[in-house]
Amino acid sequence: GFIFVFSLEERQSFEGLRTFRDELTSVYKEDPPPSVIVANKSDIDAQRWTVSEDEVSSLRLEWPNCLQVINTSAISGVNLADVFEPLCAAVKEREAQRRRLAQQREAALQLQSDEPRLTNCCRASDQRCRLAQCADAACTVQ
Repeated sequence: GFIFVFSLEERQSFEGLRTFRDELTSVYKEDPPPSVIVANKSDIDAQRWTVSEDEVSSLRLEWPNCLQVINTSAISGVNLADVFEPLCAAVKEREAQRRRLAQQREAALQLQSDEPRLTNCCRASDQRCRLAQCADAACTVQ
């Protein structure tokens, strides 16, 4: 998972997030890892913010697999644990889902390899082949 941090009073740090989003999308295309956007310095007076809440909400909607945007303060420690907890849970769930899919693929491949194969005969899916033509000495079931 990823944590992307910007400062509410430094517009350039917010604008830089778009570059990270584009890189994330290009690397992970259809299945980006979960991420959280952190708006830091939420303890300062909102009149000093150079990024509006609407802009942050819009960025979240554009961000693939963004779990949430969290306003934090590194000085006071407000919401810092809230950044990590949902992200860790989402990463664990993503990995569990990937393991389940890999196990399903492996089981499907195992089933395919366990099916008898026909040689010198027509397709295995052709029942007439198995029943009628496989009696021919030139065809063997392996």
